[in-house]
Amino acid sequence: MNTHSARELHTIVRSKGAGFDFFNISSAIARVPKLVGPAGGVQNDSTAKALVDDLASLMASNINTFDARGLANSAWAFGKLKYAPNQKLPQLIAAAAITKMDVFSAQNLSNLLWSFVYLHHRDEALMAAVAKKVVSKVTEFKPQELANVVWAFASMDHYEPHLMDVVGARALALVDQFKEQELSNVVWAFAKLHHYEQGLFAHLLAAVKAKLPHFLPQGVSNIAWALATAGHRDEPLFEQLLAHCVSDIGSYDVQGLSNLLWACATLGHRDPTFLQAVLQECTARIERMSSQNLSNALWACAALGHADSRMLGTWAEAVLHKLDMFEPQGLSNTAWAFAKLGFSSPVLFEALAEAALGKLDAFTAQGLSNTAWAYATMGHYHPALVQQLAEQVARQVSAFNAQNCSMSAWAFATLRHYHPALFDALLEQLAAQLPAGVEPQNIANSLWAFARAGHPLGVHTEPLVAAAKALLPQMNQQELCNTAWALGVLGQLDRDTWQQFCNCLGNVQGIPNSMEWLTDDGLFSIDIAFQVDGQPVAVEVDGSHHYTNSTPHIPLSEVLVRRRLLQDRGWKVVNIGYLDWEMLPDDQQTKAAALLQLVASELGPNTNWQQWVESPNDGGIRMPAFTWGDPLTSSIWGPAGGQA
Repeated sequence: MNTHSARELHTIVRSKGAGFDFFNISSAIARVPKLVGPAGGVQNDSTAKALVDDLASLMASNINTFDARGLANSAWAFGKLKYAPNQKLPQLIAAAAITKMDVFSAQNLSNLLWSFVYLHHRDEALMAAVAKKVVSKVTEFKPQELANVVWAFASMDHYEPHLMDVVGARALALVDQFKEQELSNVVWAFAKLHHYEQGLFAHLLAAVKAKLPHFLPQGVSNIAWALATAGHRDEPLFEQLLAHCVSDIGSYDVQGLSNLLWACATLGHRDPTFLQAVLQECTARIERMSSQNLSNALWACAALGHADSRMLGTWAEAVLHKLDMFEPQGLSNTAWAFAKLGFSSPVLFEALAEAALGKLDAFTAQGLSNTAWAYATMGHYHPALVQQLAEQVARQVSAFNAQNCSMSAWAFATLRHYHPALFDALLEQLAAQLPAGVEPQNIANSLWAFARAGHPLGVHTEPLVAAAKALLPQMNQQELCNTAWALGVLGQLDRDTWQQFCNCLGNVQGIPNSMEWLTDDGLFSIDIAFQVDGQPVAVEVDGSHHYTNSTPHIPLSEVLVRRRLLQDRGWKVVNIGYLDWEMLPDDQQTKAAALLQLVASELGPNTNWQQWVESPNDGGIRMPAFTWGDPLTSSIWGPAGGQA
């Protein structure tokens, strides 16, 4: 139809539309994109919208008269406009197309499937029918048609292995004929559907290298994303992609830049020049970055260990500004990234916690464990978040892998949030992973967590301890110390294991070791020391940080370990919790009398109270004269907690 404006065409449709056949209708629909202009213009042009709505109504009324080409061309036009009045029309087109599938040409199939991506309509029956037809007619597909079809299947997450094998073979035959965008779409599609065949990728990427100077920015970022997603390592090509970006960085949109950052991090490719250029560009255009762009870029920075406090401050402000738009995965990745980079901002982490509270049921196992790890690492205790995280972990624990289990257990132990049922569930799930093999760090962190929380291993003691012993030679220094400490707390550190630990630690540190362990008296700083009828007594006043945050407030294992070590050296130990201490009178003499009554209730009535000033036994500890110190800051012996 030779019309020059949407208004002119609409006048014809309204006056003569009732007499249109399918050919007239499809021709009119195909004309609209040329008259409206840029995609999305229909929603902003009332005349164009009214025109498209009327044409859609005419098509719906005559859908059974349309032939394959008419259906495909009309669908293509609606896809080009990225608009359909409602989802009923795509449903009608799909149903009509299925009945005429035998007469669809390769181009018709390509146009039809391509349009459904932009109409956001996923029809499994249609895709299955198209897939079957593509397989039977694959040799008839030209490069653009093949690229569009495989791109559409990938965009709608429709995966059929046999279809991809057939399309892959055809792609190899056409590899030298693909244009730059077609190549990037094909490579991207195979990666998106995780259909990876090294030989196919090698041939496609060889063509990419030959045409790379002519690639547009989107094609470059798509290829980089595909390489990372497929795990295909081609360092020379990847470096060329990054150099292409740096040389023309102003032409890249923020989506492409964040995709390139993500690809670098996923492949572990650290290029300081590229990172500096891209992050500087992203920071300059921070207002244009979506919530997903921000979370992906932050995740990449953290994974690559690229910390810039000034940049992170700017990005933190952007995150706070757009927090309502973050999806669950974006929230967990963002919290993890800031924690990994050591960016401390109570305001940011408080806001992230509040944003996550209403979305935790949509978090994946990885998202839950990453979030718990982030808050534990930053030492930011948000009671409501931690409680809800614990509840969600308990619900989803069956989907946890060993890393998820160890990160979660480590986080809750570090945050001093203990519930037996939660730790039982994590323990059970971790034990189930042992036959498939568990990484040394996961065993070390898990054992440390169970030991610190004082949670018994029960029936899982033997397999977990055996796994830990077997993995000692593979552990680094932190993991070795955490494991040995945990085994000691759990009563599983026998002489042979201790010798193995010392040997492994010596190998890691490059220092000799000895089976003789002489306690340095300076390790113990007792709050108050007494002698009662010749018996040395240590009064330990334990602050809140020695108890779980969750109720009931249970002592952490380090308190029990210290108690046992002192008892082994001849001390009688009396532990007074911080709540008991806070309830004592403020007056010093009255406080002293009340304190002695508390001790007496533990030891039995005694009157021969003396200050302890000399060493109580051969390996004992020389204590200063009795003084009232600050009991809430007394030192506790024990190795530091591991890093997840």
